[in-house]
Amino acid sequence: QLALRLGAHCSRAPWRTDAQLRLALDRPLDPDRPGGRQRWAELRLGAGWQGERYAARLEFNLDHVADHQGYSPLLGAGRVRKVFRQALRAELVRTLDPHWELAASIDYFRQRASLALFEVDNVGLYFGARYRY
Repeated sequence: QLALRLGAHCSRAPWRTDAQLRLALDRPLDPDRPGGRQRWAELRLGAGWQGERYAARLEFNLDHVADHQGYSPLLGAGRVRKVFRQALRAELVRTLDPHWELAASIDYFRQRASLALFEVDNVGLYFGARYRY
């Protein structure tokens, strides 16, 4: 995959923001890969706050992937597959000590495609402990 990635990061305690734009061309090693070459475009935006014991982060992603050739003659009469993804994540973290933290997040993911087989909707709620080395 050949890609160009542009990014910016701004940090002024206790706040941080970042943005990335990635444009890519994916050439398959196997010429029989369904869809052939793929074009990718991704936008990622994030913002966070870091306190002494607590932290919060919000991330938003938009992705677009398009095949160069029809994906399969069995799906959509050989139509080219185009995929659009949206993701949103909000996370809260409580630091317990230098290595352990508790985290909770809610994730929203939506994928739309020109071929219905590739469509996905997901909402997840996550709780857990993390160890940082």
